[in-house]
Amino acid sequence: MTEFQNNRIAFIDIAKGITILCVALYHLDAPGNLGRIFNLFFMPLFFLISGIFVNTKKPFKEFFRSKARRLLGPLLVGLVIGFIIECFFKNFATAKLVIESGFYNFWLVSNVPLWFLLTLFYLMMIVYAVENLLKSDLIKIAVYVILALAGFSLSLMHIKNTLFIGHSLLVIPFFVTGYKFKEYWLSCAWLNWKIVLISAIAALYLYKIETFTNIHQFAFSHFYFPSLIAAFALIILVFTASHFIARYCHSLSNILSWFGVNTIFILILHDLFVPGIKQLGEFIIQWSTLPWSEKLTTDIYNCIVTIPLCVLCIFLGRILKRLLPSLF
Repeated sequence: MTEFQNNRIAFIDIAKGITILCVALYHLDAPGNLGRIFNLFFMPLFFLISGIFVNTKKPFKEFFRSKARRLLGPLLVGLVIGFIIECFFKNFATAKLVIESGFYNFWLVSNVPLWFLLTLFYLMMIVYAVENLLKSDLIKIAVYVILALAGFSLSLMHIKNTLFIGHSLLVIPFFVTGYKFKEYWLSCAWLNWKIVLISAIAALYLYKIETFTNIHQFAFSHFYFPSLIAAFALIILVFTASHFIARYCHSLSNILSWFGVNTIFILILHDLFVPGIKQLGEFIIQWSTLPWSEKLTTDIYNCIVTIPLCVLCIFLGRILKRLLPSLF
């Protein structure tokens, strides 16, 4: 590999590392307006990166098997652990509801971030079908646009389902942009001061008018297209920062890359610890007699514990992978 290729891989891993730390901090309650900023880009960035690396040229059996193992395997592990914690340690009524509904309400468990894995799996299957069944590029693009608008329409009508099918349609623009323009993203063609400056201005302006709300809650504002622009603008800024870190901050690069490579473990496990971490923080802030505790606020506490939480998830995830290698 050339040095340039190494930098390309590095900046993607760093971007994933930055983003998964933002996800963890968001679920711990990000301070101030950081939560709104995170909502603008963290899920879109993951969908875009996933699109960059998807390969639809494989035979369907091989493609389906690999995606099922990499996405549905960890999903199953996270669901089972979350179900056990939520139902048998916290709320027996939830267990009864889930069982009586034929496990249709499995998503009531306290491991909400798993919606991403199921949504991504649907996206993989949709794109594979479109790319292999349709010949004309123009028709493919038309189908993607129709599906995205259908997802947006469902969100406006507040039509949800526990399988997140509407979410998959809603985020098609991010995944398909990564897939169709993978050479553009990986060649760092966006690394131009004019593009970066325009992205910064667009992100700042669109942030002020509150265009983007929450993909998971299926709660887009009516500003669908401005929200897409805001997301892409912030993605470019995150990629730019990641590229800079990869070139000039080697120690930080290694740390963030480590988090990026182990994103899957943080994703499926971090939310399970969030309630306990919040309760611990409340106890420390209210009852601690240590000198520094007077200056400790909930926001500072959440920022401090984010990295240890992610490290814990990585080590526990690696143990799970050794115990259940066929599911990772």
